[in-house]
Amino acid sequence: MRRHRVVIVLVSAIVLAGCAQLMADSIEALMKQGLELLAARKHDEAIAKFVEVVRRAPRSWDAYLYMARAYVGKGSWSDALASGRKAFDLAPNRADVVPTLAEALLGAGLDALRHSPTPWAISRSTCG
Repeated sequence: MRRHRVVIVLVSAIVLAGCAQLMADSIEALMKQGLELLAARKHDEAIAKFVEVVRRAPRSWDAYLYMARAYVGKGSWSDALASGRKAFDLAPNRADVVPTLAEALLGAGLDALRHSPTPWAISRSTCG
């Protein structure tokens, strides 16, 4: 009976390890596809791949980073900011995260100014 339990535990461990490897391979494949789509400027399709990666691996900072870049490419600034911030939260020391987040912040700010009902021109009389 004890031997039977050991066999069941070993088989279960092997199956789980195999599933984990398939999941990792699948995530890598999704990332590769997303990067290829991003390079081809197919932003919506790339975003769908990166969304699936973060659904499966929520701490995948690089998927959030590339998702932010895809949203920047589309001009979807609020989504770019959200993805860029998440990438930064997960990997604050990665040098490639900050420029993407900065680009999203700048784009969002410029977009807000463009759509603001108040003109934001600064005149000489205001400054002095």
